[in-house]
Amino acid sequence: MDKNYYVYHLRDPRDNKVFYVGKGIHSRVLSHEKNADIYNKDDNAPKKIQTINEIKSEGKEIIYRIYPNMTQEEAFNVEAKDIQVFRELYPDKMTNIQSGHHCEWLITSEETNDILLAKKQDDSLFKKYIKNGTKILAFVNNRSWDYNDIYEERYNKFKKVWKLNQYTKNYEKADLIIVVHNNIIKYVFDKVSFNRIDEGTDHGFEFQGTPIKHKLTNTYVNIKFAQIGFRYINF
Repeated sequence: MDKNYYVYHLRDPRDNKVFYVGKGIHSRVLSHEKNADIYNKDDNAPKKIQTINEIKSEGKEIIYRIYPNMTQEEAFNVEAKDIQVFRELYPDKMTNIQSGHHCEWLITSEETNDILLAKKQDDSLFKKYIKNGTKILAFVNNRSWDYNDIYEERYNKFKKVWKLNQYTKNYEKADLIIVVHNNIIKYVFDKVSFNRIDEGTDHGFEFQGTPIKHKLTNTYVNIKFAQIGFRYINF
């Protein structure tokens, strides 16, 4: 079965919110900007077109997120569910007129799945590990994360450069290392190491490790984190 369909999100760079969800093949994702050029400053243009032209008039670019390798049926389902979730999340922002095709079964893009998990805010499993005294080092990355990246690309972004000193080197005592994005545990490591690097403008320690299969993967953490950095829990 051909998997040449994809689902895409159009995101406004001014507030980082999704304003349109679509599906398609080939260059479908680029058609909206082309249509916006045709309408230009037409006040009667659809809300989606007006949003695109407002963004471009400020000298900014639409942020595209694409979720590829789907059958047509899978794309229908992911699109419908994503529209539903983002309408609940950004009711005044979303510009989709249609709700997508009816879904007999529901799957979502990874980004939307994270949002659904976060909205449930069930951190009971994580609390069990805390109650049992598990020492956890949490690496947080809410800035350079990209849902289009494969694991190796994400790993290369969060692995360096960490500033470690005599107080933060307690990582060696950690029972688990977790990588957190938007309060969702994306990866779990049982062992890691840090190597000193001094290359050009990079000065610090490089994170090295291999993720393991773990119950905590893709679960919610009800802790307020900084945008990027690391935090010791139960130390």
